Amino acid sequence: MKMPWFTFVSVSPKPAPLPEEELKRALMKEFDTNKDGRLSKEELAAFFKKHGSLIPGWRASRAMHRADGDGDGSIDEHEMKELINCVRKWGFTII
Repeated sequence: MKMPWFTFVSVSPKPAPLPEEELKRALMKEFDTNKDGRLSKEELAAFFKKHGSLIPGWRASRAMHRADGDGDGSIDEHEMKELINCVRKWGFTII
């Protein structure tokens, strides 16, 4: 039997995203390596590197620029929502 030129692929659905508060806690738990309650540019770069970015330092700089509302050089819990929006907009999946 001749195979058609197209093939159907079964794809499992994406898992539902975590609620925002759980996501904040998960990000801080995994990437806040110095446990100061903030994410530094270096910690953000580690996040982007783990999630496959070829340019994690640049991504971290851009995320910091967009999400660091008070300009102190770190992302605290009040700025986390903007960071999450930014990361999702760039196509990174946070589960």
